[in-house]
Amino acid sequence: MGYQLGVDLGTTAVAAAVGRDGTTEVVNLGSRSAAVPAVVFARHDGVLTFGESAEAAGASEPARLQRGLKRRFGDPAPVVVGDTVSTPEQITGAMLRWVVGRVMEREGEAPRLTVVTHPAAWSRQRVDRLAEAARLAEAGAVLLATEPQAAALHVFGATLPEGALVATYDLGGSFETAVLRRTADGFELAGRPERVEHLGGDEFDEALLFHVATRAGVDLPEGVEQEPHVEAAFRGLRQQCVAAKEALSSIEEAEVPVLLPGVDTSVTVTRAEFELMIRPALLETVAAFRRAVRSAGAEPADLVAVLLLGGCARIPLVATLLGAEVPNVVARAGDAKYAVSRGAARWSSEEAERAADVVRGPGAAVLVGAGAGAGAAGAGALADATAGGAALPPLAPPPMGQRTRKRRWPLAAALLVVVLAPIGLWAATRDGGSESASAPVGAPAGDDGPSTSTTLPVVIPSGVGMVAIPGGAYPMGVAPGRVSELSPYHLDQFEVTGDQYAKFLQEVEGVERPTGWDSRAAPVGLENHPVVGVSWLWADAYCSALGKRLPTEEEWEAAARGQDGRLYPWGADPAAVALPLSGTHAVGSIPGTRSPLGVDDLVGNVWEWVGQPYDPVEGEAVVRRGGRNGLVRDGALDRQAVDPANRSVLSETGFRCSAEVVDPDAPPGQFSSDIQVEQQEPGTTASTGPTSGLIDDSFEDDTSGWPREPNADQQAKGIVVGYHGPTAYHVDLTQPSQSQLVLRGVDYIDTRLTLDTFTLRLGQPGSYRYGLVFRAHAHDRNRMGVASAREENYYAFVIDPGRGVWELLHKDTLPFRTLESGPLPPGTRIREEANPDRLMVDLQGNELRMYINDVPVGPAPYVMSANHSDGDVGFYVESMGASGVHVHVDRIRAEAL
Repeated sequence: MGYQLGVDLGTTAVAAAVGRDGTTEVVNLGSRSAAVPAVVFARHDGVLTFGESAEAAGASEPARLQRGLKRRFGDPAPVVVGDTVSTPEQITGAMLRWVVGRVMEREGEAPRLTVVTHPAAWSRQRVDRLAEAARLAEAGAVLLATEPQAAALHVFGATLPEGALVATYDLGGSFETAVLRRTADGFELAGRPERVEHLGGDEFDEALLFHVATRAGVDLPEGVEQEPHVEAAFRGLRQQCVAAKEALSSIEEAEVPVLLPGVDTSVTVTRAEFELMIRPALLETVAAFRRAVRSAGAEPADLVAVLLLGGCARIPLVATLLGAEVPNVVARAGDAKYAVSRGAARWSSEEAERAADVVRGPGAAVLVGAGAGAGAAGAGALADATAGGAALPPLAPPPMGQRTRKRRWPLAAALLVVVLAPIGLWAATRDGGSESASAPVGAPAGDDGPSTSTTLPVVIPSGVGMVAIPGGAYPMGVAPGRVSELSPYHLDQFEVTGDQYAKFLQEVEGVERPTGWDSRAAPVGLENHPVVGVSWLWADAYCSALGKRLPTEEEWEAAARGQDGRLYPWGADPAAVALPLSGTHAVGSIPGTRSPLGVDDLVGNVWEWVGQPYDPVEGEAVVRRGGRNGLVRDGALDRQAVDPANRSVLSETGFRCSAEVVDPDAPPGQFSSDIQVEQQEPGTTASTGPTSGLIDDSFEDDTSGWPREPNADQQAKGIVVGYHGPTAYHVDLTQPSQSQLVLRGVDYIDTRLTLDTFTLRLGQPGSYRYGLVFRAHAHDRNRMGVASAREENYYAFVIDPGRGVWELLHKDTLPFRTLESGPLPPGTRIREEANPDRLMVDLQGNELRMYINDVPVGPAPYVMSANHSDGDVGFYVESMGASGVHVHVDRIRAEAL
């Protein structure tokens, strides 16, 4: 009668279930637990093993073990497991083949349909990679479905009324939250799922391990090879910390034995201590939960249930924090570990086909196999995998960059496609061997049939001008304990210069000139400055033609911050290096910018494109890092997801290249002659439409970049600023004639700014004003040529409730000047917290248009001073004749036009 197989390829664990006749049953993939660790081990004979046997083998040879494969999906870098160099798709395909083989061993036949789940927030690119892994598994008909849909189907089934909203909060090896709406056929995604890739159990384990080691007076090894017995002792300590973390979900304190060479003690960890360590990270998940709910057009109170998934969702603080958002409706699946796989096994082919018709975007169901014939064909191949190992098919060189990244906007330039060789292939090529280079991508072992894949030339980049970055653990982002384990790589010491890009233009036919260039030569005086005006795609193509690629975001941040996680490449003090206030400087001309790993200008000079981001971004946005001269307040943590076609973005963004393997003897700057150029269709142009990737802050996260508390001078004056939980920012002026400016760096030329704001309290009545500040900057100069302070140069669009007027103010070296004013439009609310007023300004060049609650006010357009061509945004409050002025900002947005 057949069965359906559901497979949950999690970040830390793999689970499977079978479904038939409306019932589901979990399959024991291991001997100790039905779920097995999501790890792969490469034996010396090239066979890959998975699950418990892989973890056991990795205890004695950890270098041949690979974890967290799911996090690598979409990463262009190869995966090195022992002596095997491959891609996440190919190894995941082998893992899926092994899972199906284990199930077939029990069931005696192949499944009629296999449903493999994935995060709802995955991009289409990552889903396509998973589809490729399913094809390589030769597992017959395979459907891809989202994890939250599968879990909701298992837990709630048909018990909820049509239209009911539920949310999933999945905190395991990573974090994801999504909102689903009950339909007649199942559950559909509502709104935008939110995902934090590097936040979960591993990061909590690291935080607890560091705490225990510190209490025990032990220094943790920092990537340095240790004696086998020392490595084993530290692995044992880590396992004890994992056990303590799990125990603290049900008991108030846990004892962690510390048994290391020369150390025999124990550390008591209380639940309160552990929750204090991870509370900032959990608050980040709650903020993401709120965003997901609101993106569905709902509020947390509209949910009928919140389904907790993942092992870390058992932490009591999770239920406490979520309970404050959604009282009395937090639910946990009885077997949360298997809810996803059981839901996938329950998803009938008919429901799956309907879901494929109605679900779009990253959550779309994708049928990648077909028919019973395919399943039968896969059975023979799978039979050999049931013993716990599977030989990896012979592989061609994996792509080393996002060469085929698809954009929905028309390309303004051609895309160069170059495939690089992995480490093992490079060594073989230098020794005269080339057999592995001609193997088609994805060809299964023993397959003599035709291949549709193409073998592209191998380009080994020159190591001249590149810095070797050692592998190891590097702190990432702002979440506590967030660490990325990186393999060794090489990074350009300097940004690509105008002269270097001009050589690319002159030697490779079809390359598009950077914006602002009127010839194929760099502008005079900027030959040794970083090139700007190059799109993300052409930057990637430049690196590809040299055998390199854009650095991943993790690689960029590791090179900038080092293993000590510093805020700036040069340390903690931004003023320790004197950067120009505007423009660019010649690469390497300010040695103080050099990072601890020997890379220059990572912060300051220009923003820099990066390749694979470590956290998801919306739509077609890409990530840039580092800030430009005059805008480096967030240092090496500054991260922006932007529209790569926007002209303002292009005008201040450069790039540098990365590579795993380099040839120290190769001459620099040798572009491959074997490149393919696909020209843009005539008559198309790049999109320059709005993007929401600059700022969209509802102040749910008190680490989002605004001042968190008043400084000493403000405290002395009785001025209060800071985040006002859970969803506002406040400025409180206690006396008349006080003022406060709050800024954030988003200095785009063409921008739409919106500010949602209201007056929370007012003491003594009188005239006061508050509103939106824009184009504030520090590099204006007064008539004597002296740089002015940042707060002396800006525009402000404000409302004055006491006088019932709006004003456009200009502040430079002179006192405030009112450039324009007028009566507040009808419907201005002032004091309505639940319905704040919206002030909006459209900035295009030197023109601005102003709106209050979408009603145009003032001249349209108003022409600003040419001295304010860009600058920061923020808000302003002035008490004037009133006192006790307490103003809240509910939301601020910046969108590039």
